[in-house]
Amino acid sequence: MTEVKNADEAASIVLEQAMLAADQGTFSVGGAIICNATGKVIKVMHNNVLKPLKNGKTFTYDPTAHGERQLVYWYYENKDKDKLPEPSELTIVTTLDPCVMCTGALLAAGFNVGVVAIDDFAGINYDSKFTFDDLPEKLCQVAKSKFGYYACGKDGEPSTYRRNYMGSDTVVFKNTEVSAERLMGCDAIFKASVETVRKNSSNSGLDPGKLSDPAKLPDDSPIKKKYQEIYSDAFKVKVPPRLPNTQLLNVLQRVKNAKSGAKNAVALLDTFGNVVLCLADSFDESPVHTAFMNVTQFYATTRFELMNNEDKKIQEDAEQYLTHPKYGTFVFLYAPNPSDATTLMTLGAYGSTMEGPIPQVFPANFQYYYPPQDGSSIEELRSVMMKLPPFYTSTAQISAMEVGSTNSESMPIPIYLYKAENPPRYHYTTNPTDTPGQDWTKAGIAFFAFQQHTVGATAVHQFSAGSPQRYGFDTSSLPAPAWTNDNKDAFYVLTSASNNSVPVYQYHQILPGGLWNMFYSLDPNVKGWINDGITFHVLGG
Repeated sequence: MTEVKNADEAASIVLEQAMLAADQGTFSVGGAIICNATGKVIKVMHNNVLKPLKNGKTFTYDPTAHGERQLVYWYYENKDKDKLPEPSELTIVTTLDPCVMCTGALLAAGFNVGVVAIDDFAGINYDSKFTFDDLPEKLCQVAKSKFGYYACGKDGEPSTYRRNYMGSDTVVFKNTEVSAERLMGCDAIFKASVETVRKNSSNSGLDPGKLSDPAKLPDDSPIKKKYQEIYSDAFKVKVPPRLPNTQLLNVLQRVKNAKSGAKNAVALLDTFGNVVLCLADSFDESPVHTAFMNVTQFYATTRFELMNNEDKKIQEDAEQYLTHPKYGTFVFLYAPNPSDATTLMTLGAYGSTMEGPIPQVFPANFQYYYPPQDGSSIEELRSVMMKLPPFYTSTAQISAMEVGSTNSESMPIPIYLYKAENPPRYHYTTNPTDTPGQDWTKAGIAFFAFQQHTVGATAVHQFSAGSPQRYGFDTSSLPAPAWTNDNKDAFYVLTSASNNSVPVYQYHQILPGGLWNMFYSLDPNVKGWINDGITFHVLGG
């Protein structure tokens, strides 16, 4: 087992791991568990968020597989077998300031943390002040007692690579320095590829409009069988997309109650509303095995395994039926407790799972049924979210919303758009399988409206001219003489702007023969059509 004698030797060890990560095509970060008393290097690991598939393409393996988080998991897997010291007697040395997820995991476990380079976008000490103002007060004080940022450089070297030690007295090698060369290496190797790697991770999957519904696969399909090895009811329960209901609430409660010691359960819905996974905390494995961590890890690693299968048909099906979880919905039984270190880990892991901008849709990608169990308010949780480092607030834009109602009839519903060509026609419907005819193709969800009248909403009436339908507010004014009023309230929309609403623009086209063609769009600049202005407001889709 390797022994190191100072911070520079420790930095050399973890920089080697970062180099291996760079060669793998993932985030260039490395870490090591070092015994404070002896300097022994107990375990080294590097980031494994992305791994190469057999076809040579680099693909998301596990969005939470950061070096520090993996080291925490490894420690608990091997603690008893290897008779390892307590976390308070160890330091995890890392090339880069830990992200929010890794910080939460490290604080929850109780490790000391020695840091070489600063991450000014996603790192917990992104502003280099060592005040940890982005943490709740309780965790802020814990971080100050556990984290240390090594002194770097010597007199006469560039000031960019010089700093004094900042941090806790409990960090290994706190009285020694990291060379300017090591600091520059840890910093530069990460910055050289971070944006490319982040883009590759964020874009690993088809857009929802190009996907097929995995619920329609045969029961013995490899996709269903693999996920059912983890969660036996995978793809057996379906709810309205992004609209959790009483059925899902019952599923979450049952899963939580079935796991001894669990405090929470989380479900992942795909873009079709299928419950892909629903898992509880597994604190029998470690104090950092939370429900969300279990769900996002198992979804990603199973998808990677399917994409990496020797059978090309299984690879193709995995690409056609499974996509990036940013297009799905994570539903928590309870909102996370704001002052808990595992909540910090969960919020960070959610950001790492998205790894880029979350589609701005309503209802949100992150939902919960009940408020935090410790009596904290949702406002306190949102305050924690808003104080996180820039990556989480400006790029991932983490936010959480309460499940609107367990009565699906009063919930917003998706309005599906179908298109046809020659001449161009548009059809909206609340029915996802209501194809107007053979020449029509489904274009996905256009926006969200209401199935029944609700406060502030007005009925949209349906008109017909043969097969196509059109919609409008005015029941006395038909689109053209050939059209008839079906005397049907198709759905309900907002007539003026309100919270979470977006404007819908009406467009028209006069086709040969005097046919008046009309459709609605959230886009104010559709080419080839005349924009009639804002017609109504809907919930953004």
